[in-house]
Amino acid sequence: MKLNGVNKLFIAIAIGLTGLHVYRVLHYRAWDRYYYFTNICTPTGHPAYVRDAYFITANGEGLSTIRYDESNHFQTSWKEFYFFPETHEKERLPQKLVVKYVSYRERKFYRDTISLPVDTIKWLTDQILMERKATDIYYRGRDVQGVTFLVGIANNGNILVWLKGEGVEHLVIRTRIKPIRPGKDDTYYDGQTMTTDAYIKLHFRGLDDSLKARIYTGWQAEANYKDSL
Repeated sequence: MKLNGVNKLFIAIAIGLTGLHVYRVLHYRAWDRYYYFTNICTPTGHPAYVRDAYFITANGEGLSTIRYDESNHFQTSWKEFYFFPETHEKERLPQKLVVKYVSYRERKFYRDTISLPVDTIKWLTDQILMERKATDIYYRGRDVQGVTFLVGIANNGNILVWLKGEGVEHLVIRTRIKPIRPGKDDTYYDGQTMTTDAYIKLHFRGLDDSLKARIYTGWQAEANYKDSL
């Protein structure tokens, strides 16, 4: 059968669309995506203001948000998880954690990117799902099965990350980051660069005065949260 120009054009378009579909399927990698939710906790005696926190996923192709509203309103306790996990999409599992925060007690700024044990996280996540120990996560009007991450910001730059299911949790990383000398970007707020003291005073103004007084007397100064299991 002899093909005319129009038929050749339609065939070329069909091949192109098929190729595009295959590329999108392979690029999206639905089999490598999971429902999960992440929040941050801090010890009551070592409050921190989180300037930013998020996961980097899939070789840097995407970012996964982390909830830290409760932490920044000083409404969390150590290893306390947010009561309503939710997500807006299936995501690739995290490969790196980016965290930027200020310690009230130490009056120090921290900023770092932490590599996570990717293979361990994937294996543990698959095990939780396979063993039917997944957590209900709210997704577009219904509950779906997934896992949760809890990022703990302890004293002296210690960072812990737990992976949790229903009745099961795994500590996937425990590490320590170094404080930084804050630059202009670190103390920038509401159109102006502030002094370190002014920035700390502003962002910890909601911290209860009685807690400030207890911290001032040395309460929990030597607490060792980095060894929490």
